[in-house]
Amino acid sequence: MRSPAWVDVACIAAGAVLFLAFSPGNFVVVAVASLAVLFRAVLRASPRRAFWRGWLFGAAGFGAGLWWISESFQYRDIGIGPAAGLTGLLACVLALYPALFAWASARFLGGGGPIPDARANAAAGLWWLPATWTLFEWLRGTLFSGFTWLQVGYAGLESPLASYAPVAGSHAVGLALAATAASVALMGTARPRAIVGAVAVSGLLWAGGMVMAALDVNEGWTQPAGDPVRVLVVQGNVAQDEKWTEQGRRAALDRYSELTARHPGAEVVVWPETAIPYFAARIRPFLRAAGEAAESAGYVLLSGLLSFDPASGGAYNSVAGISSPQSADPPSYYHKRHLVPFSERMPFQAVIAPIARWLRFPTEGFAPGAAQQPPLRAGGHDIAVSICYEITFGASIARDLGNAALLVNVSNDAWFGRTAGPHQHFQMARMRALELGRWLVRSTNTGISAIVTPEGRVAASVPAFEAGVLEFDVPPLEGRTGYARWRDVPVLVLIALLLLIAWRVRARARRTQAALPRP
Repeated sequence: MRSPAWVDVACIAAGAVLFLAFSPGNFVVVAVASLAVLFRAVLRASPRRAFWRGWLFGAAGFGAGLWWISESFQYRDIGIGPAAGLTGLLACVLALYPALFAWASARFLGGGGPIPDARANAAAGLWWLPATWTLFEWLRGTLFSGFTWLQVGYAGLESPLASYAPVAGSHAVGLALAATAASVALMGTARPRAIVGAVAVSGLLWAGGMVMAALDVNEGWTQPAGDPVRVLVVQGNVAQDEKWTEQGRRAALDRYSELTARHPGAEVVVWPETAIPYFAARIRPFLRAAGEAAESAGYVLLSGLLSFDPASGGAYNSVAGISSPQSADPPSYYHKRHLVPFSERMPFQAVIAPIARWLRFPTEGFAPGAAQQPPLRAGGHDIAVSICYEITFGASIARDLGNAALLVNVSNDAWFGRTAGPHQHFQMARMRALELGRWLVRSTNTGISAIVTPEGRVAASVPAFEAGVLEFDVPPLEGRTGYARWRDVPVLVLIALLLLIAWRVRARARRTQAALPRP
């Protein structure tokens, strides 16, 4: 591993296997090992070489972990070549985040230059590397509307470290994983006392997670808010290439209506994103009929559909709350706020739109919903509704929780077929339930439709790529977890503290070295 070329290859390999740490693999040890390889490769590298290694790691990681995005292009009449090229371009751009992390780390730790005390410098790395890695992951999920996929915190969902999510969110889980990786990476490079301390801290993090899991930390923050609500989740399994044909649209409406009618007794019925594949104004008779059925059976229907606001001229990806013929005209809406770049909206319109048109890529998009929207009510409770991509942004979901007694997420992952994409998406949705201490009701077109406990566990699910329903008594909850209260603030404060410690460790080492007599 002394040759820079071989270290570069190791970074590519470490990035390429990182996707195995996420669902459906869930091998958390891969996340630790992959980060440890990158951290070790950065430690003695020059800033330029470190940037290159970080970029190789990121390009391989995002390329292997996000290849499934190319599956969606087949429904936009884009060939496999351009689809692969666009997905690869996305991976290359996202790779700039680990590249900048590696460059900043090499600059701080003095890699490739005269190091006053290599072991003391490595000791600074024990604090610097996990803090800076987590900071750049937070930036990736925040800047330019954010992209949260494959943040390492999600890889810890099946581990004891997940217990930190209700306290400080998925980034706290990722920080703990990165701290473990740093202690592994710097074995033999730092002073023994520093290594022992790092291993002890990592051990305490894992042991603390186990203790918190046994105590069920969410129980101290949330309490029952009434009797369980009978929920019916409907999964229509409408093929994506049929969904937007006129025949497919009518068949979808019939299927969802029939599946719902077969299972009376629910208080809340949830249909997936765009289960009603029309603009509301074009299908008012169906909405009124759905309202009559809801009123007669005594439930509230929460269904995805498209809507249009004549006043603003905006089209929206929405969820309608329908409980009577009157509520269906017009329905009570939630409009999606966090839109998918290049799919639901075109960022940097003036620059990118001409290229998109040349690629025959749609440039029209939806308007984002208002930042403040009244909650939908169903089953006698406020419901925190999110649509598809929105569930991947923990701080946004926490900010909008309000007094909601449960979470409802609707999605349509049929775009991505039988790939890892829907599994990764569901993993992120489960993290939201854990962070906020709420039951999550999730309805999707082709899967994964499920009921998730406040501990992030799957209580029940509908088999993927099958039409079916799920009936479950969901306990409403009230109260706020630490993450619901403070969102990402605690982990950002902790990152700042770790960076300060790293700076002090490095500064002390340099003072000590400078005080030594020169030969």
